[in-house]
Amino acid sequence: MTVDGQHIGQRIREYRLLAGLSQQDLADRLGVSAAYVSMIEKGWRALNGRSLTDAIAQALGVDTANLIRPPAHAPSPSERQLRMSVPAVRSALDWSFTCEPIPHQALAADVQAVVVARMTCDYRRLGASLAPTLGRALRWAETGDHAGLRALTQVAVTASLALRPIGYIDLAVRLAERGRTAAEHAEWTAGTAAADFAIAQCALAGGTDGLRRRSLQLAATAVDNLSNSPAEVGWAVMMNLQAGLASAALGRTDDALARVASASELAGQVGVDEWRIEPTRANAGVWRVGILLEAGEHGWAVSAAREVDRSALRTTQRTAHLLTHVGRAYCLSGRPEEATRALLEADRLAPSEVRWRSSVRESVGLMLREARRNAGSEHLRDLAVKMNVDPLAVK
Repeated sequence: MTVDGQHIGQRIREYRLLAGLSQQDLADRLGVSAAYVSMIEKGWRALNGRSLTDAIAQALGVDTANLIRPPAHAPSPSERQLRMSVPAVRSALDWSFTCEPIPHQALAADVQAVVVARMTCDYRRLGASLAPTLGRALRWAETGDHAGLRALTQVAVTASLALRPIGYIDLAVRLAERGRTAAEHAEWTAGTAAADFAIAQCALAGGTDGLRRRSLQLAATAVDNLSNSPAEVGWAVMMNLQAGLASAALGRTDDALARVASASELAGQVGVDEWRIEPTRANAGVWRVGILLEAGEHGWAVSAAREVDRSALRTTQRTAHLLTHVGRAYCLSGRPEEATRALLEADRLAPSEVRWRSSVRESVGLMLREARRNAGSEHLRDLAVKMNVDPLAVK
């Protein structure tokens, strides 16, 4: 959904007409009905998962990014702070960012503050501290000091995971690769796995089956290489979950759910969580909901969400993700009231985490279009305003 009211279905229609294809032509290429294509173009049916979006883009001969380009919107102050940090982060990687060296203990505290800021969705603090912390870690790591190398791995991976969702995939890859190099020099297996996790997420965001397979390969290989030691088992949990999401994007739902089950079993062996990644059974449940959404199993996703123990989720980010998944699942199941409540709760908890996600904005647009045919709720209009979607501009 863009500020002028255009939704992804309208962009599909534009590219289809430019390609000289009828709805039936496009349907034949996708293996669906012309009626289904028509509903997508009218905004009456949301796209389910990455695979269908990519198949449509391929059928139309365009990049997926041209179909799902993020909507223009007024960023919140905290999101603006994170985006404004990007030039300084690039400068730090290129060794052109000036910063004063600090003692090891202070650097370790700064790195933990960066990790905490991401998982609490405090993007104002995260944006202000990313570049200086990265710069100082790079200078310590240059000496070959193991503590400095570990600090660099952790801040680089955290920066990668923070910047990828807002569109800086090229920078996210550079950061993850830099973190991986540092982890290898420190002979830190858990750090290498963390960097591979970030790279696998970037690959999954790339939008092609080849990159999805790359994401799955990275995650599956990491699982095989990690031990059940307290320092490594947490990343074995997360890599199983990442492999599950990649499998779902490739249409391998059974394999995806088996990966989630393995992750949940391993989660019982996790002790420490210095990365605050939540390798827990509760978080595995959150990922399971997202994987079922990716697989197009909206009803199952709603049921799976009910099984997640929200009280066991430790960070704002994971709770916000669960609520976002729930909202989308309800929306796609034709239950707009429940969807609106879940998304409003997610927005109250972590507005920046919710408002920049194109999938959420598309869900809001879908519900607004449906509301035109029925009695729309005041809560839905409130949600639309928060998402900067003009109800009067929705077509």
